[in-house]
Amino acid sequence: MSKPSIVSCAKALSLSSFLAVTAVSAANSPTAPSTNLQAQKPVLDMSLPASSSVPTQRRVPAPSLDDQSVAGPDYGKPLGETIEREAAAPVSEPSSVASAASVQADGATLAPFHRANNSFAPLRGMQLPRPLNIPRDASPALKEAASMISNMSVVSPHLIRGAQPTVPALSVLKSAGVKTIINLRNEPILVAQEAGAAKRAGLNYINIPMALFETPTKQQFQKFLSAVDNNGPVFVHCQMGEDRTGTMVAVYRMAREGWDANRAYQEMTSMGFKTFLGSLKGAVFEYSAMLGRPARLPAPDFGGFASILRH
Repeated sequence: MSKPSIVSCAKALSLSSFLAVTAVSAANSPTAPSTNLQAQKPVLDMSLPASSSVPTQRRVPAPSLDDQSVAGPDYGKPLGETIEREAAAPVSEPSSVASAASVQADGATLAPFHRANNSFAPLRGMQLPRPLNIPRDASPALKEAASMISNMSVVSPHLIRGAQPTVPALSVLKSAGVKTIINLRNEPILVAQEAGAAKRAGLNYINIPMALFETPTKQQFQKFLSAVDNNGPVFVHCQMGEDRTGTMVAVYRMAREGWDANRAYQEMTSMGFKTFLGSLKGAVFEYSAMLGRPARLPAPDFGGFASILRH
């Protein structure tokens, strides 16, 4: 190779080395603009200003009986909020008060009253309108209560049944002559709140907690019958006014009015009792046998259970 060619090659190698070193230095320099597209993607600034504070989880105190912000079971909105709103709502004063004698369940004088919306009943979409037993000559207060309470029906001059009442409805029941509220539900927070509302309305309040899939005891039956006998007129309710309420009304029919189990059970189902609830149904027929009137227990019917699943 000639000397000029060797010199040219050396210059070319020197220039290449210089460019390579320059490129590496530029890439490692903190002030040099990067040509890496990945490095140019925007990122979130996770730093906080000096004046900012990091939010922490709020400690929620245990609910008290006066707590108006406790979310109730299955309701989708705070019970306390519902109670406060309904307590503030105006309640029209009925023009007269019904006495126990004026509350007659005579089949010849029944007027059809249908279910109304109830803010305490989360499953009210399951309730189908049906005529209820309210006497045509009932007081305006009793008729007003029937328009406010789902599934309400007069059982006897001493007993009225229905679904969960609202706070304004408690005051109307008081005006209609009711003296005692019997709640068959087993949600402690709701029971405590309703007890306070009933007391403010001037009503006695009794809680007999029952469960849908547990057999009620004879002591529970006796407590209910004693309350109706000594503290009536009574308004008894559960959530829907169908299953637990229907069971207690059946016991009352058999113990105080001499009904047999089949007749009492027929009334239960006509008021919405779900026939697959074997514990409650069995307790009614066992109680009838204890009274000396044994009857054959109807076969289980799971059709009602399928209707529940569709809702």
